[in-house]
Amino acid sequence: MDAKIEMDARMEKISYTQISEISIHKLFPLFKKKKLLLIRPRKPGDGYTELGSYDWAGLVKQRALDLGWQVTDLAINAATRENVESKINEVKPTLIIHYDHGGTFTLWGQESNTLEPAIDSANVGLLANRITSTVSCKSADGLGPLAITNGATSYLGYDENHVFVIGYQDRFGGAANAANYALLECKTVEEAYQAGIDAYTDLYNDLIASGDVFAANWVLHDRDCFVMLGSNNVNACPPTLVLHCRSGLPDSMIVLECKLGLPNSVIDVCRSGLPVFSCAAGPYMFDKCGAGPMIEIIPNKIPQQFKKPLTQLLNRMKMEK
Repeated sequence: MDAKIEMDARMEKISYTQISEISIHKLFPLFKKKKLLLIRPRKPGDGYTELGSYDWAGLVKQRALDLGWQVTDLAINAATRENVESKINEVKPTLIIHYDHGGTFTLWGQESNTLEPAIDSANVGLLANRITSTVSCKSADGLGPLAITNGATSYLGYDENHVFVIGYQDRFGGAANAANYALLECKTVEEAYQAGIDAYTDLYNDLIASGDVFAANWVLHDRDCFVMLGSNNVNACPPTLVLHCRSGLPDSMIVLECKLGLPNSVIDVCRSGLPVFSCAAGPYMFDKCGAGPMIEIIPNKIPQQFKKPLTQLLNRMKMEK
């Protein structure tokens, strides 16, 4: 029997019938990959990128690698507009993090040691179905809202100038990085935003206690122009598939349950229609299904960024048969 797909937008239901063993294995990479695109220019003679943002972004890159992210790093003169556009289309990152200068409708990149627009109103549609976080000036005042209007999932940034005080750049960077660390840890956008606010508040209190009112006031400025736009209860991490073996009553077929990392979603493989109980068996062997698994996925909500590739995958499986 051919694979079939039923899409019910209201119920957000996807059904698959008679999927082969090899097709099951194709599903796992789709749900497991965490992909980050990091954009971090460093322009010669530019204090903001040379003393601050480039190194802060390096710490974010290392944290991402430690947490198992696939990182595409567009650093210095690799952060061209052409590269940014091509890597978004090629890699399909779920999370974009940018460190550099910004403008009301611009995230800046770099080519041949000169700043150039990487993302602006002309190509902002590339942020659709993605979470974007930027440590830069002003873009949350114009580009961020425009990105949300054009389908971006969420946008974290600053709606005024982002500032640090020389001599305190590591501490300002630590506060600026807090939200991005939280995103890499699969926290929701709202949790990441709050982590950023809390980090700035803690730094402000520390500097006030030490008597440096000047630096403390700039921390307060950064905190108060840090903005969250779009969906706040989503995260940048794809759902994962976990296999749980289940066996039926005597003389019934073996049943496998594969749960996605989404509420109330279940895949039943080789369903017998008989009552089942949990078992402590090891990894399930797909060939025990004989003619091929019977699969049904009914999630409460599949994140928008996974609907299209999942549908394309199942269409390919149908054609392969």
